[in-house]
Amino acid sequence: MSDTLNHITRVLGSSLDPANIYYTAATTATVIAVATGMMTVFRPKSPKPFETSKFPRDTVIVHHFGVDTEHVLPSSSPFVLKLLTYLRLTHTPHIVNITTDFSGAPKGKIPFISYNDTVMGDSSFIIDYLVKNGIVKTNPDEGLSPLQVAQATAVKALVEDSLYFIVVYCRWTEDFEKYIGPTFFNQIPHPLQFFIKRSFKQKHATLLHAQGLGRHTRAEIFVLWSKGIDALDTILGTQQFFMGSTPTMIDASVWGLLYSVMAIREVMPEFRAYVMVKRNL
Repeated sequence: MSDTLNHITRVLGSSLDPANIYYTAATTATVIAVATGMMTVFRPKSPKPFETSKFPRDTVIVHHFGVDTEHVLPSSSPFVLKLLTYLRLTHTPHIVNITTDFSGAPKGKIPFISYNDTVMGDSSFIIDYLVKNGIVKTNPDEGLSPLQVAQATAVKALVEDSLYFIVVYCRWTEDFEKYIGPTFFNQIPHPLQFFIKRSFKQKHATLLHAQGLGRHTRAEIFVLWSKGIDALDTILGTQQFFMGSTPTMIDASVWGLLYSVMAIREVMPEFRAYVMVKRNL
């Protein structure tokens, strides 16, 4: 497993002291701002107009809510990692803007980009936009055959529409207090912390139940994970990348998911261990 991930990585390149009181207040305010911003994921209302004039022209600005310094991750989101990876492997100039205000995000989630006066959400639609408008100068998928395009589409569906929700399940329900809780919520004072945590956990549980995955036991979910990982391992085979000798968009998608899982050791340990024994991944 580590050989391919490492290769892609190389390619891409409380006291009463007043100061402590100020720090705690500032940290609490920041975390509450993040929590408030994240709530927009569940709000079915139109985003407010996003102000693009304060950013440089003719540059892709990637907006997301933070770097996980403890785990040396640009983001814990597989989709942010996917987009940043794609921009690096295509040598597309970009700037990362860390924000807690998602009210201007077109789809109420991260990542989203701004480019001049255009604001775009969803990593796949973002990449399509960048390619269609010539912002990506070298399209790594350009030489793919119709069969390879179909295969990449199937792999992408497996990763982003199936395996991703298993990560959401582990992070936001059973393993919540191992990573999400301490990382994003523990600076919020009690009892507010309790109610915010419960609200987020319940919203994700409702989402997963509606999606279908939340109706299964963890053991059943592990079976789904193992079958998906087996499929990825078989499709990759002895190739260096999924579509051959050079990376394409689908490699960024797979890498974004697997790296976010492998880097955060506190969550889904048995799922991580299953990936580690795969010979090809």
